Amino acid sequence: IGFRRWSLTDNGGGDSGDSVVRITPSYLNANLRRFLIFHRAEANGVWRLVDYLDLTEWDYDQPEISAVSSGGMAWLVVKAWPHCGTGCSLMHTDWFELKNGKLRLVLTVPISGEQGNENPGRTFETRFVRARQSGGRETLEFLYHVEFFPGLGSATNPDLWDDEKIIRFSRPQGQGEFKFDAKNSELAEAF
Repeated sequence: IGFRRWSLTDNGGGDSGDSVVRITPSYLNANLRRFLIFHRAEANGVWRLVDYLDLTEWDYDQPEISAVSSGGMAWLVVKAWPHCGTGCSLMHTDWFELKNGKLRLVLTVPISGEQGNENPGRTFETRFVRARQSGGRETLEFLYHVEFFPGLGSATNPDLWDDEKIIRFSRPQGQGEFKFDAKNSELAEAF
């Protein structure tokens, strides 16, 4: 069994708070990656298992996990490589938060992809910029970058053009899932 640890809370260098440990029990299933979520109480310093997350849907590389903190909030972000085909791919990240001792999925964002079978074809990537809290709402802001090129059947291969737009997802403070915020984004929901 292999393992790795990520801290989910920034507590000024102390060792209390929430942490994630990845274990890889290859004897159970070669495609299983289990992430254990622990909480350490400041009062007695004891670590307690509060939840776990199993990932099995990936083909090309192991799932990547990171802890993202911004604007006084923190998330566990999981990126996995799902099935894809020739000339097309779509990779997403799932954003989880730890609330009341349980992991809860609050956002799924397409993070990169390619559509080469179209004319023009396109590749894109989405990068997290920041989180904000204002007026009773929480907002996650991403930069969406797209590049267009002649499709796979084209005899020419120059880049045609590219573009970047800001997209935002928001929710009432601390409540439920983040939803696409069309009013405050530079793209339509069909991006």
